[in-house]
Amino acid sequence: MYTDNENEITEEITENQLFTDEDKPENAEDFYYHENKHEIVTRVAFLCGVNDYHLTGGNGQFLIEVIDALKKDPKALLMRHLCIVRNNIEHNFKKIATAMSKEGRAFFSLTEYIPAQSLSYIGESDIRLPYSSRLLTDILGEINRAISDRINNCKDIFPTWVNWEYIRQLFVMPDGTKPAGMQKAAILFYENVTLYPFKTYINWKPHEVGNLFKNDYFFVRELYDQHGDRMFDISNLSDVSDGIKNRIYDFLDESSKTVLIVDCENADPYGLCAMFRSLDDFQLEKIDKIILYDDPKASSGWRFFEQHISIDPSKIEHNVIQRILDHKSLLDVKLTARITKEFYKCSVESFVLVSSDSDFWGVMEEIPDAKFLVMIEHRKSSAELIKVFDEHNVFYCYADAFYTGMDDSLKKQAIFSEIEAFLDEKKFNAKDLLENVLITTRVEMDQAEKTRFYDKYLKNMQLRVSKEGEVTIDVRK
Repeated sequence: MYTDNENEITEEITENQLFTDEDKPENAEDFYYHENKHEIVTRVAFLCGVNDYHLTGGNGQFLIEVIDALKKDPKALLMRHLCIVRNNIEHNFKKIATAMSKEGRAFFSLTEYIPAQSLSYIGESDIRLPYSSRLLTDILGEINRAISDRINNCKDIFPTWVNWEYIRQLFVMPDGTKPAGMQKAAILFYENVTLYPFKTYINWKPHEVGNLFKNDYFFVRELYDQHGDRMFDISNLSDVSDGIKNRIYDFLDESSKTVLIVDCENADPYGLCAMFRSLDDFQLEKIDKIILYDDPKASSGWRFFEQHISIDPSKIEHNVIQRILDHKSLLDVKLTARITKEFYKCSVESFVLVSSDSDFWGVMEEIPDAKFLVMIEHRKSSAELIKVFDEHNVFYCYADAFYTGMDDSLKKQAIFSEIEAFLDEKKFNAKDLLENVLITTRVEMDQAEKTRFYDKYLKNMQLRVSKEGEVTIDVRK
Protein backbone atom coordinates (compact mmCIF):
# COMPACT_ATOMS: atom_id res chain seq x y z
CA MET A 1 0.00 0.00 0.00
CA TYR A 2 2.71 2.52 1.03
CA THR A 3 5.45 3.59 -1.41
CA ASP A 4 9.22 4.10 -1.00
CA ASN A 5 8.50 7.50 0.53
CA GLU A 6 7.60 5.63 3.72
CA ASN A 7 11.15 5.65 5.07
CA GLU A 8 11.65 6.89 8.60
CA ILE A 9 12.00 10.67 8.68
CA THR A 10 14.90 12.35 10.46
CA GLU A 11 14.82 16.02 9.50
CA GLU A 12 15.03 18.60 12.28
CA ILE A 13 11.87 20.29 13.47
CA THR A 14 11.43 23.80 12.11
CA GLU A 15 12.20 26.27 14.88
CA ASN A 16 9.76 28.84 16.14
CA GLN A 17 9.38 31.87 13.95
CA LEU A 18 8.23 35.25 15.15
CA PHE A 19 5.44 37.17 13.49
CA THR A 20 6.44 38.81 10.25
CA ASP A 21 6.35 42.59 10.02
CA GLU A 22 3.03 42.27 8.20
CA ASP A 23 1.57 40.31 11.10
CA LYS A 24 2.65 42.74 13.80
CA PRO A 25 0.14 45.36 14.94
CA GLU A 26 1.30 48.94 14.50
CA ASN A 27 1.65 49.49 18.26
CA ALA A 28 3.82 46.41 18.71
CA GLU A 29 5.10 47.47 22.15
CA ASP A 30 1.62 47.21 23.61
CA PHE A 31 0.46 44.24 21.54
CA TYR A 32 3.23 41.67 21.79
CA TYR A 33 0.92 39.92 24.24
CA HIS A 34 -0.39 38.01 21.21
CA GLU A 35 2.50 35.63 21.82
CA ASN A 36 2.11 34.95 25.53
CA LYS A 37 -0.69 32.38 25.85
CA HIS A 38 -0.28 28.63 25.37
CA GLU A 39 -3.42 27.14 26.92
CA ILE A 40 -5.00 25.84 23.72
CA VAL A 41 -1.80 24.67 22.02
CA THR A 42 -0.72 22.75 25.12
CA ARG A 43 -3.98 20.81 25.11
CA VAL A 44 -3.86 20.08 21.37
CA ALA A 45 -0.18 19.10 21.50
CA PHE A 46 -0.79 16.73 24.41
CA LEU A 47 -3.76 15.04 22.79
CA CYS A 48 -2.22 14.63 19.33
CA GLY A 49 0.87 12.94 20.76
CA VAL A 50 3.73 15.46 20.58
CA ASN A 51 6.61 13.59 22.18
CA ASP A 52 7.63 14.21 25.78
CA TYR A 53 10.89 15.95 24.91
CA HIS A 54 9.10 18.76 23.13
CA LEU A 55 6.11 18.69 25.46
CA THR A 56 7.96 19.08 28.76
CA GLY A 57 11.42 20.17 27.61
CA GLY A 58 12.58 21.77 24.41
CA ASN A 59 11.90 25.51 24.38
CA GLY A 60 9.41 25.40 27.25
CA GLN A 61 6.50 26.74 25.22
CA PHE A 62 3.95 24.31 26.69
CA LEU A 63 2.38 24.66 30.13
CA ILE A 64 3.57 22.01 32.59
CA GLU A 65 0.64 22.52 34.97
CA VAL A 66 -1.82 21.88 32.10
CA ILE A 67 0.10 18.77 31.03
CA ASP A 68 0.11 17.44 34.61
CA ALA A 69 -3.67 17.92 34.81
CA LEU A 70 -4.25 16.17 31.47
CA LYS A 71 -2.15 13.21 32.58
CA LYS A 72 -4.72 12.65 35.32
CA ASP A 73 -7.62 12.72 32.86
CA PRO A 74 -8.25 9.17 31.51
CA LYS A 75 -10.03 10.31 28.34
CA ALA A 76 -7.23 12.74 27.47
CA LEU A 77 -4.56 10.19 28.25
CA LEU A 78 -6.23 7.53 26.09
CA MET A 79 -6.46 9.96 23.17
CA ARG A 80 -2.79 10.85 23.58
CA HIS A 81 -1.69 7.19 23.53
CA LEU A 82 -3.86 6.42 20.51
CA CYS A 83 -2.29 9.33 18.63
CA ILE A 84 1.21 8.33 19.75
CA VAL A 85 0.68 4.85 18.31
CA ARG A 86 -0.70 6.29 15.06
CA ASN A 87 2.17 8.75 14.74
CA ASN A 88 4.76 6.03 15.28
CA ILE A 89 3.05 3.86 12.69
CA GLU A 90 3.20 6.73 10.19
CA HIS A 91 6.90 7.27 10.87
CA ASN A 92 7.84 3.55 10.76
CA PHE A 93 5.19 1.98 8.56
CA LYS A 94 7.52 0.05 6.27
CA LYS A 95 9.59 -1.43 9.10
CA ILE A 96 6.54 -2.41 11.13
CA ALA A 97 4.70 -3.87 8.14
CA THR A 98 7.76 -5.94 7.18
CA ALA A 99 8.19 -7.23 10.73
CA MET A 100 4.53 -8.31 10.82
CA SER A 101 4.13 -9.79 7.35
CA LYS A 102 7.56 -11.31 6.68
CA GLU A 103 8.98 -11.98 10.15
CA GLY A 104 5.69 -13.07 11.71
CA ARG A 105 6.00 -10.75 14.67
CA ALA A 106 2.91 -9.55 16.51
CA PHE A 107 2.16 -5.84 16.44
CA PHE A 108 2.14 -5.45 20.24
CA SER A 109 5.66 -6.92 20.44
CA LEU A 110 7.22 -4.23 18.22
CA THR A 111 8.19 -1.96 21.10
CA GLU A 112 11.30 -0.75 19.27
CA TYR A 113 8.88 1.16 17.03
CA ILE A 114 5.80 1.63 19.22
CA PRO A 115 6.15 2.81 22.87
CA ALA A 116 5.28 -0.06 25.20
CA GLN A 117 3.55 2.36 27.58
CA SER A 118 1.10 3.43 24.89
CA LEU A 119 0.36 -0.15 23.84
CA SER A 120 -0.18 -1.11 27.47
CA TYR A 121 -2.52 1.81 28.17
CA ILE A 122 -4.64 1.07 25.09
CA GLY A 123 -4.68 -2.62 26.02
CA GLU A 124 -6.17 -1.76 29.41
CA SER A 125 -8.99 0.20 27.77
CA ASP A 126 -12.09 -1.16 26.05
CA ILE A 127 -10.38 -0.87 22.65
CA ARG A 128 -9.63 -4.20 21.01
CA LEU A 129 -7.11 -4.00 18.19
CA PRO A 130 -6.95 -6.86 15.63
CA TYR A 131 -3.62 -8.18 16.88
CA SER A 132 -4.09 -11.49 15.07
CA SER A 133 -3.98 -9.72 11.70
CA ARG A 134 -0.73 -9.63 9.75
CA LEU A 135 -1.82 -6.46 7.92
CA LEU A 136 -0.71 -3.20 9.50
CA THR A 137 -3.52 -1.42 7.68
CA ASP A 138 -6.00 -3.39 9.81
CA ILE A 139 -4.34 -2.10 12.98
CA LEU A 140 -4.10 1.49 11.72
CA GLY A 141 -7.73 1.42 10.58
CA GLU A 142 -8.89 0.45 14.08
CA ILE A 143 -6.65 3.09 15.66
CA ASN A 144 -8.21 5.71 13.39
CA ARG A 145 -11.69 4.40 14.20
CA ALA A 146 -10.99 4.58 17.95
CA ILE A 147 -9.69 8.15 17.66
CA SER A 148 -12.70 9.23 15.62
CA ASP A 149 -15.14 7.56 18.04
CA ARG A 150 -13.54 9.01 21.18
CA ILE A 151 -12.28 12.46 20.30
CA ASN A 152 -15.61 14.04 21.29
CA ASN A 153 -14.96 12.80 24.84
CA CYS A 154 -12.25 15.46 24.99
CA LYS A 155 -14.55 18.34 24.06
CA ASP A 156 -14.80 19.65 27.63
CA ILE A 157 -11.01 20.07 27.77
CA PHE A 158 -11.44 23.16 25.59
CA PRO A 159 -13.42 26.36 26.29
CA THR A 160 -16.75 26.92 24.58
CA TRP A 161 -15.58 29.94 22.56
CA VAL A 162 -13.29 27.88 20.33
CA ASN A 163 -14.99 26.03 17.44
CA TRP A 164 -14.83 22.43 18.61
CA GLU A 165 -15.51 21.04 15.14
CA TYR A 166 -12.29 22.65 13.90
CA ILE A 167 -10.34 21.07 16.77
CA ARG A 168 -12.02 17.69 16.31
CA GLN A 169 -11.15 17.49 12.63
CA LEU A 170 -7.44 17.79 13.42
CA PHE A 171 -7.57 14.31 14.95
CA VAL A 172 -9.73 12.51 12.40
CA MET A 173 -7.87 11.10 9.41
CA PRO A 174 -10.16 11.45 6.36
CA ASP A 175 -11.35 7.97 5.32
CA GLY A 176 -8.87 6.68 7.87
CA THR A 177 -10.53 3.26 8.18
CA LYS A 178 -9.99 2.53 4.48
CA PRO A 179 -6.63 1.70 2.81
CA ALA A 180 -7.10 4.44 0.21
CA GLY A 181 -7.67 7.09 2.89
CA MET A 182 -4.64 5.89 4.88
CA GLN A 183 -2.43 6.02 1.81
CA LYS A 184 -3.58 9.49 0.81
CA ALA A 185 -2.88 10.80 4.32
CA ALA A 186 0.50 9.06 4.38
CA ILE A 187 1.65 10.53 1.08
CA LEU A 188 0.70 14.03 2.21
CA PHE A 189 2.46 13.50 5.53
CA TYR A 190 5.69 12.07 4.11
CA GLU A 191 6.02 14.74 1.43
CA ASN A 192 5.48 17.57 3.94
CA VAL A 193 6.58 16.13 7.27
CA THR A 194 8.65 19.16 8.32
CA LEU A 195 5.54 21.30 7.91
CA TYR A 196 3.66 19.31 10.56
CA PRO A 197 4.04 20.48 14.19
CA PHE A 198 6.97 18.58 15.70
CA LYS A 199 6.54 16.02 12.87
CA THR A 200 3.33 14.87 14.52
CA TYR A 201 0.47 13.74 12.29
CA ILE A 202 -2.67 15.85 12.37
CA ASN A 203 -5.30 16.36 9.70
CA TRP A 204 -4.45 19.72 8.23
CA LYS A 205 -3.30 21.32 4.99
CA PRO A 206 0.46 21.60 5.41
CA HIS A 207 2.13 24.85 4.43
CA GLU A 208 5.09 26.89 5.65
CA VAL A 209 4.11 28.55 8.93
CA GLY A 210 7.01 27.66 11.20
CA ASN A 211 5.80 26.15 14.46
CA LEU A 212 2.01 25.81 14.32
CA PHE A 213 1.94 25.45 18.12
CA LYS A 214 3.90 28.66 18.71
CA ASN A 215 1.10 30.23 20.76
CA ASP A 216 -2.68 30.28 21.02
CA TYR A 217 -3.16 33.37 18.89
CA PHE A 218 -1.08 32.01 16.04
CA PHE A 219 -2.56 28.50 16.22
CA VAL A 220 -6.21 29.58 16.34
CA ARG A 221 -5.66 32.07 13.54
CA GLU A 222 -4.20 29.32 11.34
CA LEU A 223 -6.87 26.81 12.39
CA TYR A 224 -9.74 29.13 11.54
CA ASP A 225 -8.03 30.16 8.31
CA GLN A 226 -7.97 26.50 7.22
CA HIS A 227 -11.76 26.62 7.37
CA GLY A 228 -12.12 30.02 5.69
CA ASP A 229 -13.08 31.56 9.03
CA ARG A 230 -11.70 34.18 11.42
CA MET A 231 -11.52 34.51 15.19
CA PHE A 232 -12.43 38.09 16.06
CA ASP A 233 -12.30 38.23 19.86
CA ILE A 234 -8.59 38.26 20.67
CA SER A 235 -9.27 38.55 24.41
CA ASN A 236 -9.91 34.79 24.26
CA LEU A 237 -6.37 34.29 22.97
CA SER A 238 -4.14 36.89 24.58
CA ASP A 239 -3.47 39.13 27.51
CA VAL A 240 -2.20 42.65 27.83
CA SER A 241 1.54 43.01 28.16
CA ASP A 242 3.35 43.26 31.48
CA GLY A 243 4.22 46.79 30.39
CA ILE A 244 0.54 47.79 30.38
CA LYS A 245 -0.06 46.11 33.74
CA ASN A 246 2.95 47.87 35.25
CA ARG A 247 1.70 51.25 33.99
CA ILE A 248 -1.63 50.55 35.71
CA TYR A 249 0.21 49.67 38.91
CA ASP A 250 2.28 52.86 38.63
CA PHE A 251 -0.90 54.91 38.18
CA LEU A 252 -2.35 53.41 41.37
CA ASP A 253 0.93 53.80 43.29
CA GLU A 254 1.24 57.47 42.40
CA SER A 255 -2.30 58.28 43.56
CA SER A 256 -3.25 58.92 47.15
CA LYS A 257 -6.94 58.36 46.39
CA THR A 258 -8.35 56.59 43.33
CA VAL A 259 -11.92 55.95 42.25
CA LEU A 260 -12.88 53.58 39.44
CA ILE A 261 -16.01 54.85 37.75
CA VAL A 262 -17.88 52.84 35.12
CA ASP A 263 -20.24 53.86 32.34
CA CYS A 264 -22.18 50.60 32.22
CA GLU A 265 -23.85 51.55 28.94
CA ASN A 266 -20.48 51.69 27.21
CA ALA A 267 -18.47 48.99 28.98
CA ASP A 268 -18.37 45.20 29.06
CA PRO A 269 -18.76 43.63 32.54
CA TYR A 270 -16.96 40.46 31.48
CA GLY A 271 -13.93 42.26 30.05
CA LEU A 272 -13.69 44.42 33.17
CA CYS A 273 -14.00 41.35 35.36
CA ALA A 274 -11.16 39.76 33.37
CA MET A 275 -9.09 42.87 34.08
CA PHE A 276 -9.65 42.47 37.81
CA ARG A 277 -8.70 38.82 37.63
CA SER A 278 -5.54 39.60 35.66
CA LEU A 279 -4.17 42.26 38.00
CA ASP A 280 -2.66 41.69 41.43
CA ASP A 281 -5.15 41.81 44.30
CA PHE A 282 -2.67 43.86 46.30
CA GLN A 283 -2.66 46.57 43.64
CA LEU A 284 -6.44 46.53 43.22
CA GLU A 285 -6.87 47.16 46.94
CA LYS A 286 -5.50 50.65 46.24
CA ILE A 287 -8.78 51.50 44.51
CA ASP A 288 -10.80 53.32 47.17
CA LYS A 289 -14.18 52.94 45.50
CA ILE A 290 -15.90 51.46 42.45
CA ILE A 291 -18.88 53.44 41.21
CA LEU A 292 -21.15 51.84 38.61
CA TYR A 293 -23.54 54.06 36.67
CA ASP A 294 -26.09 51.73 35.15
CA ASP A 295 -29.08 52.21 32.90
CA PRO A 296 -32.19 50.09 33.63
CA LYS A 297 -31.78 48.65 30.13
CA ALA A 298 -28.07 47.90 30.50
CA SER A 299 -26.56 44.41 30.77
CA SER A 300 -27.53 42.27 33.74
CA GLY A 301 -23.90 41.12 33.71
CA TRP A 302 -22.99 43.95 36.08
CA ARG A 303 -24.52 42.00 38.94
CA PHE A 304 -22.09 39.24 38.12
CA PHE A 305 -19.22 41.68 37.91
CA GLU A 306 -19.89 42.65 41.52
CA GLN A 307 -20.00 39.02 42.60
CA HIS A 308 -16.89 37.86 40.76
CA ILE A 309 -14.19 40.38 41.58
CA SER A 310 -11.90 40.03 44.55
CA ILE A 311 -12.51 43.38 46.17
CA ASP A 312 -14.35 44.44 49.34
CA PRO A 313 -18.08 44.61 48.41
CA SER A 314 -18.46 47.69 50.61
CA LYS A 315 -16.31 49.58 48.11
CA ILE A 316 -18.83 49.03 45.30
CA GLU A 317 -21.61 51.53 44.67
CA HIS A 318 -24.12 50.54 41.98
CA ASN A 319 -26.33 53.36 40.74
CA VAL A 320 -29.21 52.60 38.38
CA ILE A 321 -30.20 55.85 36.67
CA GLN A 322 -33.87 56.01 35.81
CA ARG A 323 -34.89 57.71 32.55
CA ILE A 324 -37.26 60.67 32.40
CA LEU A 325 -37.81 60.00 28.70
CA ASP A 326 -37.46 56.52 27.20
CA HIS A 327 -35.16 57.72 24.44
CA LYS A 328 -32.95 59.89 26.67
CA SER A 329 -30.49 58.57 29.23
CA LEU A 330 -29.25 60.77 32.09
CA LEU A 331 -26.29 58.51 32.77
CA ASP A 332 -23.66 60.73 31.10
CA VAL A 333 -24.79 63.81 33.05
CA LYS A 334 -24.91 61.96 36.37
CA LEU A 335 -21.49 60.38 35.83
CA THR A 336 -19.91 63.69 34.83
CA ALA A 337 -21.37 65.41 37.88
CA ARG A 338 -20.11 62.61 40.12
CA ILE A 339 -16.55 62.91 38.84
CA THR A 340 -16.64 66.64 39.55
CA LYS A 341 -18.03 66.05 43.04
CA GLU A 342 -15.45 63.38 43.87
CA PHE A 343 -12.62 65.64 42.77
CA TYR A 344 -13.67 68.90 44.44
CA LYS A 345 -15.54 67.65 47.49
CA CYS A 346 -14.00 64.27 48.31
CA SER A 347 -10.36 65.06 47.35
CA VAL A 348 -10.14 62.24 44.80
CA GLU A 349 -7.19 63.05 42.59
CA SER A 350 -7.18 60.03 40.28
CA PHE A 351 -9.91 58.35 38.28
CA VAL A 352 -10.00 55.08 36.37
CA LEU A 353 -12.76 55.83 33.87
CA VAL A 354 -14.24 52.80 32.13
CA SER A 355 -16.06 53.97 29.02
CA SER A 356 -15.60 54.23 25.27
CA ASP A 357 -17.84 57.30 25.08
CA SER A 358 -15.99 60.34 23.73
CA ASP A 359 -18.42 62.68 25.55
CA PHE A 360 -16.40 62.25 28.75
CA TRP A 361 -13.43 64.04 27.25
CA GLY A 362 -15.25 67.24 28.16
CA VAL A 363 -15.11 66.66 31.92
CA MET A 364 -11.51 65.46 31.68
CA GLU A 365 -10.59 68.67 29.91
CA GLU A 366 -12.39 70.81 32.50
CA ILE A 367 -10.53 69.22 35.44
CA PRO A 368 -6.91 69.41 34.23
CA ASP A 369 -5.50 68.75 37.71
CA ALA A 370 -7.17 65.35 37.95
CA LYS A 371 -5.37 62.28 36.67
CA PHE A 372 -7.25 59.87 34.43
CA LEU A 373 -6.63 56.32 33.32
CA VAL A 374 -9.22 55.50 30.65
CA MET A 375 -10.24 51.93 29.85
CA ILE A 376 -11.89 51.63 26.44
CA GLU A 377 -12.87 48.79 24.10
CA HIS A 378 -11.50 48.14 20.64
CA ARG A 379 -14.86 47.78 18.93
CA LYS A 380 -16.43 50.87 20.55
CA SER A 381 -13.67 53.47 20.52
CA SER A 382 -13.10 55.82 17.58
CA ALA A 383 -9.80 56.78 15.99
CA GLU A 384 -10.58 60.42 16.88
CA LEU A 385 -10.84 59.59 20.59
CA ILE A 386 -7.52 57.72 20.52
CA LYS A 387 -5.92 60.68 18.77
CA VAL A 388 -7.12 63.07 21.49
CA PHE A 389 -5.74 60.80 24.22
CA ASP A 390 -2.39 60.56 22.46
CA GLU A 391 -2.17 64.32 21.91
CA HIS A 392 -2.88 65.04 25.60
CA ASN A 393 -0.77 62.16 27.00
CA VAL A 394 -3.79 60.48 28.60
CA PHE A 395 -3.00 56.91 29.59
CA TYR A 396 -5.55 54.51 28.11
CA CYS A 397 -5.72 50.76 27.68
CA TYR A 398 -8.20 48.26 26.26
CA ALA A 399 -10.49 46.56 28.77
CA ASP A 400 -11.38 43.88 26.22
CA ALA A 401 -7.72 42.91 25.78
CA PHE A 402 -7.40 41.23 29.19
CA TYR A 403 -7.25 37.47 28.95
CA THR A 404 -10.55 35.56 29.16
CA GLY A 405 -9.51 32.49 27.17
CA MET A 406 -9.84 29.42 29.40
CA ASP A 407 -12.34 30.85 31.85
CA ASP A 408 -15.72 31.49 30.33
CA SER A 409 -17.46 30.59 33.59
CA LEU A 410 -18.63 34.15 34.21
CA LYS A 411 -20.47 34.36 30.91
CA LYS A 412 -21.90 30.88 31.44
CA GLN A 413 -23.13 31.76 34.91
CA ALA A 414 -24.70 34.98 33.62
CA ILE A 415 -26.51 33.05 30.90
CA PHE A 416 -27.64 30.25 33.21
CA SER A 417 -28.82 32.70 35.83
CA GLU A 418 -30.99 34.56 33.32
CA ILE A 419 -32.36 31.28 31.96
CA GLU A 420 -33.17 30.07 35.47
CA ALA A 421 -34.84 33.37 36.31
CA PHE A 422 -36.97 33.09 33.19
CA LEU A 423 -37.89 29.47 33.87
CA ASP A 424 -38.64 30.27 37.49
CA GLU A 425 -41.49 32.49 36.29
CA LYS A 426 -42.83 29.66 34.15
CA LYS A 427 -42.71 26.86 36.72
CA PHE A 428 -45.76 24.99 37.97
CA ASN A 429 -46.43 22.21 40.46
CA ALA A 430 -47.22 18.89 38.77
CA LYS A 431 -49.21 17.63 41.76
CA ASP A 432 -51.35 20.78 41.77
CA LEU A 433 -51.80 20.34 38.02
CA LEU A 434 -53.18 16.85 38.55
CA GLU A 435 -55.59 18.07 41.25
CA ASN A 436 -56.86 20.88 39.01
CA VAL A 437 -57.30 18.53 36.05
CA LEU A 438 -59.28 16.06 38.19
CA ILE A 439 -61.61 18.87 39.22
CA THR A 440 -62.01 20.09 35.64
CA THR A 441 -62.66 16.61 34.23
CA ARG A 442 -64.69 15.46 37.28
CA VAL A 443 -62.63 12.28 37.40
CA GLU A 444 -62.51 10.71 40.86
CA MET A 445 -59.35 9.04 42.17
CA ASP A 446 -58.38 7.94 45.64
CA GLN A 447 -54.96 8.92 46.97
CA ALA A 448 -53.33 5.65 45.91
CA GLU A 449 -54.57 6.09 42.31
CA LYS A 450 -53.33 9.70 42.24
CA THR A 451 -49.90 8.59 43.43
CA ARG A 452 -49.66 5.84 40.81
CA PHE A 453 -50.79 8.19 38.02
CA TYR A 454 -48.34 10.88 39.14
CA ASP A 455 -45.41 8.47 39.39
CA LYS A 456 -46.13 6.85 36.02
CA TYR A 457 -46.96 9.89 33.89
CA LEU A 458 -46.26 13.27 35.44
CA LYS A 459 -43.08 12.54 37.35
CA ASN A 460 -41.28 11.68 34.11
CA MET A 461 -42.40 14.59 31.95
CA GLN A 462 -39.71 15.74 29.52
CA LEU A 463 -38.90 18.94 27.66
CA ARG A 464 -38.70 18.74 23.90
CA VAL A 465 -36.98 21.46 21.86
CA SER A 466 -37.74 21.70 18.14
CA LYS A 467 -35.25 22.74 15.45
CA GLU A 468 -36.82 26.21 15.57
CA GLY A 469 -36.27 26.40 19.34
CA GLU A 470 -39.90 25.88 20.35
CA VAL A 471 -40.14 24.22 23.77
CA THR A 472 -42.93 21.81 24.65
CA ILE A 473 -43.51 19.41 27.54
CA ASP A 474 -44.15 15.75 26.70
CA VAL A 475 -46.17 13.55 29.03
CA ARG A 476 -45.42 9.87 28.73
CA LYS A 477 -48.66 7.99 28.07
